[in-house]
Amino acid sequence: MLLALTSRSDEEVQIAQVYLRHQPIADVNELRVVTSGIARMNGSNAQVRALETLAGQHLSDPESLEELTRLFPVAESAGVQTAIAGILIRSDFKTIATPELVQTLRQYRLGPPGREDLIDVLIRRLASAVASPRL
Repeated sequence: MLLALTSRSDEEVQIAQVYLRHQPIADVNELRVVTSGIARMNGSNAQVRALETLAGQHLSDPESLEELTRLFPVAESAGVQTAIAGILIRSDFKTIATPELVQTLRQYRLGPPGREDLIDVLIRRLASAVASPRL
């Protein structure tokens, strides 16, 4: 089922999406393999759907989160970037909050300016986490 999530076929990804709603990925190594596979998909509807499915897994694995932050600047669509933001905002994003990540999100975000979306919310939260002293 994990391979279906990284398929180019939107139908296969939909099947995996339904399955994973009821049977979350418990093994961190499987999660890393899936995240890496999704990152290698082309910027299709299937990739957006796969990322949205990953968001439901409430990622906390630092390696998987880093993989997604590397995908953001090379993503070819605003949909893929927004789906990545959806994952990061649901994660423990304070663990990855750096001035460099905030700058990357600002510099490489796609989509029309002046239209607030999930990416803007993530940027604000990350910037706030960076500005706040860590305990």
